[in-house]
This record gives sequence, structure tokens and C-alpha cells, in this order.
Amino acid sequence: MKKNKIQYLLAFVCVLLCACDGIDLNIHQPSNDTTPVLTTLTVSSITDTTSVCGGNITNDGGSKINSQGICYSRTSTPTLKDSVVVDKFGLSTFSCKLTHLKGAPAYFVRAYATNSKGTSYGNVVTFSTANPVGYPVLSTNFVSMITTSSVVSGGVITSDGGSPIISKGVCWGKNTNPTIQDSVLTDATVLSTFVCQLNHLTPNTSYYIRSFATNIKGTSYGNQVSFTSLQVILPPSNTVTDIDGNVYKTVTIGTQTWMAENLRVTHYLNGEPIPNVTADANWKNLSTGAYCSYKNTNSIDTITKFGVLYNWYVVNDTRQIAPNGWHMATESEWNTLIAFATANAGISSTPPKALAASTEWYLWGDDGTPGKDIFNNNSTGFTGMPGGYRLSWDTFGFLKSDCFWWTSTNKDANNATYVQISYANPAVIVIPIDKKDGMSIRCIKD
Repeated sequence: MKKNKIQYLLAFVCVLLCACDGIDLNIHQPSNDTTPVLTTLTVSSITDTTSVCGGNITNDGGSKINSQGICYSRTSTPTLKDSVVVDKFGLSTFSCKLTHLKGAPAYFVRAYATNSKGTSYGNVVTFSTANPVGYPVLSTNFVSMITTSSVVSGGVITSDGGSPIISKGVCWGKNTNPTIQDSVLTDATVLSTFVCQLNHLTPNTSYYIRSFATNIKGTSYGNQVSFTSLQVILPPSNTVTDIDGNVYKTVTIGTQTWMAENLRVTHYLNGEPIPNVTADANWKNLSTGAYCSYKNTNSIDTITKFGVLYNWYVVNDTRQIAPNGWHMATESEWNTLIAFATANAGISSTPPKALAASTEWYLWGDDGTPGKDIFNNNSTGFTGMPGGYRLSWDTFGFLKSDCFWWTSTNKDANNATYVQISYANPAVIVIPIDKKDGMSIRCIKD
């Protein structure tokens, strides 16, 4: 009995001593911490060698995340024993770039996260790398429309190489195999077939040209084409050239030298453009210079043959439209021409036939008219072409039936003198008319 009391006393003393030392005598319960919970994000930005993937950690498991990232392989359940990309930022939603991928039927990827309890994985996501990007494939067009200073070429892209075309066009130079380091003209359209006009070439010079196309992979070139720009041939002495570069035949008739073609210049002598007015409503309200082609045609053949039509305000403009050394003929100078044609009609028999061209006129049965026996016209070489006119209050008319030419002679505020030859009239008409009308112009040498 005494021995038991001593044991109880010793036990009590031990309890007191443990309490004093802060020893926790409670029984520890098991921890509730788990491994993290996360999902794998969709793979994006896939190329032939790279992609981007990531994860979203929705629960850290009650313990700090020590490592997170992506593991991937060509098997269906990648782990940390396979390829791994570690995320260094430690955010709950993260992304990683996968590199050095190779073409494969499929890659399998999972996000992972590790805490003190262990590693968890997200769901498996699969993807395939994109087809490898190659260089574009294209050919160079044959050159066309070669002049002394320009040429037209282009290219046809048959494959973009698996990547959008960033830039395309033609490059050229005087040496073989030109590149984009030489002269370059780019095409801004999205078409696979493109056309480019090269300008500012040197006359009578050999050039080499190639089309090019650039994608993310790089630049490739079409086949090489060579050409030689045309040699400059000076016009013969019996011609005159306007500021636009149009060359006109000239003819000396008596003491005068005239243009043998209707004027078609579209700029004043100082280089400023003459407005091209097409709408009838605008034309009839003009009080300044303007021009138009007959019925606003774009036909180069028609414009070259018949010239263009001008209102009289062009004639009176101080900027001038006649080439240097030439001027607009006055009513008096026209009468001198008509007098010479009257006295020297020859086979043409009348002044209108002597001045009218031997082509393009409507036929007419009366003797002495330009429309009768037109092959006998033009004994003077003046070659009057029936370019028609544009009425100030209406529209176009009289192509191939009448010539109307302005003189520089002003009659009053609204009218100026013009000269007319008609296919059915054996006389030349010289009378005033509305300055707003559109008529042809012939220039005479100073």
C-alpha cells in the first residue's frame, strides 16, 4: 500500500514538471492537407515546332505550391518523367511555351503542381503540330508594254508555303538574279496573280527582273526574265510634241505651218492639269478651262484619231496649251488658210475638201462636199478630222460629220469665233458661238 502511494506521487510530480516545461501531452490528430487540384488549359499558338499550354490551380491542397508547369510526351499520360516545362511565376493560372517540337500524329500534355503532399496532374489535352512552313512558290510573268522608260511585269504565286504572304512584287536590276536589295516595286493587293509597272528606266538598257514573295519563313523568287528598254527615237523634223509627250504631224501650207492633227494635250504649258469635266450639268456651268473626250471615251485610238474637245476658256488661259513656239490661231490666220485652200484646192475642188481628211467622213452625194469622193479630200495636207463637238446646253454630237475648231478671237463676253467644216457643206463656216461649247483645237507655228 505504501509502495502504491509512492508511485502515484512520482507520477504527479512528473505531470507538474512536464506542464512547467510546456510539453504538449495532447494526442495529435491526422493532417487534412492534400495534393493540389488543377486543370489543363487548351493548347494555343501551335506552329510546326512550338505551342503554348498552361494550367489553372483551383486548390493548393492546403499547402504551398513548390513547383508547377507542364509535362508532355507522345504517350497518352505524360508525367514528370517525360518532357517538362516549369512555370517560374507561381500564379494560380499559368502558361508555358513548348519548344523543339517535331512533326508527330499527336502530343499529349498535362499541367502539374506539387506541394508538400505530392504532385497532381490536370486533365490530358492532345494536339498536333502544324505543318512545317515552307518558302512561297511563284513564277515571273513575261514582260510587256516595253517603252523607253517603262515595262509591265508581275508574278503568279502558286503556293504560299503554308503561311500568309507578307510582301510580294518584283525586283530588277542591270545584273543577273536581282533581289529585294536591288530596285523593288511591291504589290499591295491580296491576289495571287499580280501586275507591276516599272518606271524611270534608262532607254536602250538591258535589265533582269524577278518576282518575289515573302512569308514568315523568308523570301523566294520567281524565274528570271530579261528585257531591253527601247531606244529613244527623236521625232522627225515635221512634228511637234506637247507637254504630255504627244507627237503631232505638222504641215506647211503656203506661208503657214500648222498641226496636221487635233490637239489632245491635258495639261497647260506650265504643267498644271486641265480639268477633265464629264458631267453635262457641270460642263454647261463652267466659266474656266476644261476638256473632255468625245462622249467621255477612254479609247486611246479614238482620242489619238480625233483629239479631245475644249471649251474656249482653255484657249484664253494665260497658262497656254500650245507647245513652245506655237500658238492658237486667230480668226485672221484661219482666213489666210482658207484663202490658200480656195486658191489651191486642186483635185479637192473646194476649200472644205482641200482641208478635210480623206478618211472617217460620212458620205454625201453633193459635189464639193467633204462627204463626196472623200479620197479626193486633203489636197493641202491639213487633214481635218471630224471630231464632233459638245454643246454647252446639251451633250455630244456630230462625230464623223463635222469639224469644229476654236480660234483665239474673242467676240464678246459670251462668244468667240470658231471654224466649221461639214460633210454636207461645200463652204467653210467662220462665225461666233458660245464659249462654253466643246470643240477641237489646231495650233499654228509662231
